[in-house]
Amino acid sequence: MNWSIWQAVGRAVRSPAAWLVAVMVFLACAVRNVELPGLYMDAINPDYLVARWFNPALDNTVWVLPGPRWPLLGNLYHGTQTFWFGLLTYGFLGTHVVSARLTHALYGAVIVLFAWLVLRRATGRPWLALAVATALATDMAFISSFRTQAYIILAGQMWLMVSFHLAVRIVQESRARAWMLLLSGTTMGLAVYGYFVFLFFLLPVALLAILGPGRAGFLRRAMLWGTGFVTGMLPYVVGYVWLAVEVGGVAQFVEWMRNAVTGLKPTEGSPSYLDGIASALHYARLAVSGGGNETMMVGAPVASGWAPWRTALLAGATLVCLAGAVREWKGNRVMARVLLAGAALPLAYIAIAAWFGARMWAHHFTVLIAVGYMVAGLAAWWICMLAAPRAAGRVAAVAGALLLGVWLCGNMVQQQRVHDRLVATGGLGMSTDALTALSRAALTERWDTVWYFPDWGFFMPFAFLTGNRVAYEVELTPATIDRHRGIRDGVRVAFWKEEDKAGYIRTLEDNGVPDIRHYVVKSRDGRPAIHVVAGRTSAMQDTATAP
Repeated sequence: MNWSIWQAVGRAVRSPAAWLVAVMVFLACAVRNVELPGLYMDAINPDYLVARWFNPALDNTVWVLPGPRWPLLGNLYHGTQTFWFGLLTYGFLGTHVVSARLTHALYGAVIVLFAWLVLRRATGRPWLALAVATALATDMAFISSFRTQAYIILAGQMWLMVSFHLAVRIVQESRARAWMLLLSGTTMGLAVYGYFVFLFFLLPVALLAILGPGRAGFLRRAMLWGTGFVTGMLPYVVGYVWLAVEVGGVAQFVEWMRNAVTGLKPTEGSPSYLDGIASALHYARLAVSGGGNETMMVGAPVASGWAPWRTALLAGATLVCLAGAVREWKGNRVMARVLLAGAALPLAYIAIAAWFGARMWAHHFTVLIAVGYMVAGLAAWWICMLAAPRAAGRVAAVAGALLLGVWLCGNMVQQQRVHDRLVATGGLGMSTDALTALSRAALTERWDTVWYFPDWGFFMPFAFLTGNRVAYEVELTPATIDRHRGIRDGVRVAFWKEEDKAGYIRTLEDNGVPDIRHYVVKSRDGRPAIHVVAGRTSAMQDTATAP
């Protein structure tokens, strides 16, 4: 009986549909306390644009680059693919916290799927592929990335995983098929369109695909892969062409770009390259341990004894893959190239990210979480290959099973601690779920009230959560107040710090807004989360029109 059960389990693990286990585990973890924390501004950008697309009657402010109604650029350094995906999911589900989390979880599910596919293809070991994919699916550092501003970066990682998977398939074939080369290049281009940081992975993925199983056919592979890459980058190119047309021509575009890049100061984050390396390693550790996302959600990293060990193991896997590539280079060139490309992914990323120094932060390094698990799977594969011909093979298998058990338990404990903190607070700072409550309340008086958001962090989640059905302004000035004079009865000004209250009240009084009162929207643990000053415009209109 027991043997029959193990045979059934073995067949399930070897099944082409075994990935469903890891994906379902991830989705189950992703929907836990799904509304927590609240939506931070950059955690719903550019998705929030769908609200105005669905309800264009209100001409509320949106932040987009100059161009047509169909945006292709979210900013100079990323596209709008999440907006286009969102038109499908939000059109079906609506615009609320749950729909945002489910949409973003789909990106994570694709990453988990392709982590499984890469390892199954590269190693030929279904147990190993499923174990690593399931471990990734339970990692709170990965899961929480889809509840913070890291989501827009990881949305692009879907394409990176597809591209790397195809590159692994290419290197295993004596003559790579053209469609694989084209598709690998195209998906790499789409990854870069998703977010510029995927350029950092370009060299390892391109070389793995182009060099293939050897030098024969190198030019053919290079042309096909390069053509695909250019194709994937076309949305970026078209977006910049539209931008140039909108600003008035080539000369104006060059000047516009010069001013924009000067404002970003992308390479002025660290005084030297060595300082940049130190900064990159620090933020990589913060991302892989989960501390970065936890800081964004609840204000500080949540204590976990397991996270540093997990981070160290994932980092150590890179060194193991390098050692394996050197050892196998003469005897098993295909394995060596896959191991080398795997190790090169995090190394190339950190080496290039170092040029940006402190201009990058932990959320930019969340791409290394799934990459780290993939590299760990490749390292485990090589260790198993070394141990397999010897009696040590069984010892390695038992040790691997024990490590997996410890890994999953450690991940679940970290999950629980983070969720305990989320449930207690609802999220802190600009990720508070008090903003969700404020947006829901605003819908009850949407015809009569205009909201003002002079502080950073409000208007994008508000626009999304209200479905662009409530009027708002992003500045509190005489002009923006006059714009709604006599049209809407109520005025609300939302802000984060109580010390700003007097200034906003004075601005309202100076512009004829009477009956001003102040109230606070509190977080779950009773802390003041959002301050609001409210007044009426009807009396202001009477005053303005009195003889």
